Amino acid sequence: GGTTDTTATTLGATADATTADTMGLDRGWAGYLTIHSKENNVNKLGDPRVFVNNPDLEELSDELSEVFDQEWVTFILAYRLYGPSDSNNDGEAAEGRTLDLSQEPKNEITTILDLLDTKVEVTFSGERDKTVLKSPFPADIGAMALYLPILLDGVTATDQPAIPGRININECSLTLLLGIPGMTEEIAQQILQERPLLEEAETADERFDSEAWILMGGIVTLEEMRTLMPFVNAGGDVFQAQVVGYFEDGGASSRAEVVIDATSDVPSIVFWRDISHLGRGYTIDVLGAQMVDTLPQN
Repeated sequence: GGTTDTTATTLGATADATTADTMGLDRGWAGYLTIHSKENNVNKLGDPRVFVNNPDLEELSDELSEVFDQEWVTFILAYRLYGPSDSNNDGEAAEGRTLDLSQEPKNEITTILDLLDTKVEVTFSGERDKTVLKSPFPADIGAMALYLPILLDGVTATDQPAIPGRININECSLTLLLGIPGMTEEIAQQILQERPLLEEAETADERFDSEAWILMGGIVTLEEMRTLMPFVNAGGDVFQAQVVGYFEDGGASSRAEVVIDATSDVPSIVFWRDISHLGRGYTIDVLGAQMVDTLPQN
């Protein structure tokens, strides 16, 4: 018989580190560090997200139009062309007006959250006067819960096919949370209280699929989330496993630790070591022994 116990390593450490934190055990640095951490830069359908910093604005417009409505597309393009404005004008919607996309963009988007709660001063095609365009992405918690999962799933500010090194706030330990730039003790404790338990992760609410659940849930402000965003995620595509082979009636067993990178079409083993010398490590009950009744003999 055999079993695997897997944990995504994009949390920046193993789930054992979370348990050790809870129990007050000191495992040194080993339980908190990994050199294997990636997440696919794709949407829920497995397709690449639209790269909002594409230098070809005509191409970007076409790609955005495939996933968003025109109001969103126009604002994202306007932000690339002109950058944010500090105008005191309340701003207005584009209402079908178009932009001259032959111009060189003056601005790049650092994080998708840059598009929230901001304004852009633009000159629409065929017009001489400048117009202050308001963001269709208000920083209102109720509104964010509706549009933010769609926005973050559809676009990305990096053209990397896989993003390395971010920490999974849904699984990592308190120690790791407190090491994230911009994190406070209060925010970390609220994350621990609000996030789903590890055993409930598969059935948890979809809002936990994005690291922005802490913004939509009011745990952090927009500015705090902008600081945290480059360092956190809600799950990844590199997995750590212990694979145990054993006989149900006891005797010899084999145990290995592996790390599997699933960011490519064909997953690859990037780390493997034999730890059979440490013993089976798990009880037969945990490993899932199948009890087979012995048939009576005549």
